Amino acid sequence: MKKENWRKVFRTISDETLVELVRAWSLNVNGFRNVTKDNIKVARKLILTESLKAKNLKIIKLFYNIWAEKEGEEEKGVWDFSMDELLKEYVDGEELHYILGGLYSSEKEEHEEMADRFIEELFSKYEADSLEGLILEREDEESAQEEKQVENEDATSELEKKYEKLEFKNQKLQKQVTDWELQYSTLKKEYKAEKQSWVKEKNRIQQDLGCEKSALEKKLEQCEPLLDENAKLKSEMDALKAEIAHLHASLLNSQKEVAATVKKEEKAEELIQSASRVLVIGDPKNKLIEKSESPLFLILDPNDALEEIECQECNEIWIMEYLVSPTIKRRISKKYKEKVRTFKDFTTVKTYLEKGSR
Repeated sequence: MKKENWRKVFRTISDETLVELVRAWSLNVNGFRNVTKDNIKVARKLILTESLKAKNLKIIKLFYNIWAEKEGEEEKGVWDFSMDELLKEYVDGEELHYILGGLYSSEKEEHEEMADRFIEELFSKYEADSLEGLILEREDEESAQEEKQVENEDATSELEKKYEKLEFKNQKLQKQVTDWELQYSTLKKEYKAEKQSWVKEKNRIQQDLGCEKSALEKKLEQCEPLLDENAKLKSEMDALKAEIAHLHASLLNSQKEVAATVKKEEKAEELIQSASRVLVIGDPKNKLIEKSESPLFLILDPNDALEEIECQECNEIWIMEYLVSPTIKRRISKKYKEKVRTFKDFTTVKTYLEKGSR
């Protein structure tokens, strides 16, 4: 709904017609209780300003829209006219504002373009450069025709014809006003109902908004202690994590120490197991034997030696001849001859051990 197009329409309305349309459109003009032919020239500018307001322009557009649908022969709408038909309509006396208003009231861009071309055709045909010029040209043409008719016809008959023409035009306008008043009344009721619906919807939305706001405030109040508790739990959790990390480090350290101890013990066990075991028959009572780890000496009583040897694993059996009876010596040597080694005294043992260590 381009206002510039409607300015063109309003510029083509004569003062006399505009007085009637102000009443038909129910326009309220500031400073004027009623617009009449006496004050129309003063009020015209204010009327055009009021007409371009959105709420009034919507009504005016509908007014011309109704005219556009019903105007023409056999109810042919002005939107269906060709350019030649539009020009003929104007030449036959149709007011320019009806033709332009009917075309501009359409929602289709092609009708707006036709209205603009129609204006250009009129400018070319009547050698005018403005819409106001067309109106003056039209008025001059009508005046010339009237003068010519007055010269050729009886004055009384001419007045009657003019009156009939004006009466016909007036009846047509009155019918349009009546149709418009009906449409306006319907629109007014619809607007009132729609406005009430908007008010109810607005109140409902405001009420819902208030409830949502209240609920949000309650939720925020409930969240505050939860946030505090969450912060406290987070602090405790951080402390526990630090303690766990410390315990984990201690555990790793302990595991390392245990592993080292186990490894050391296993190594000692391996040394013990790998060390040769020697059964000594007869106790020489010497620290060199007692403290030795390689070989490992196990001292047996000569009297129990035969029985003990069978229960022990060993690499060699050393018999201290000076501490063991010949009988026991012979019996052990005979049975374990490959493992038996004899020593006549401890000096021989010492010498053997020193030689073996070298």
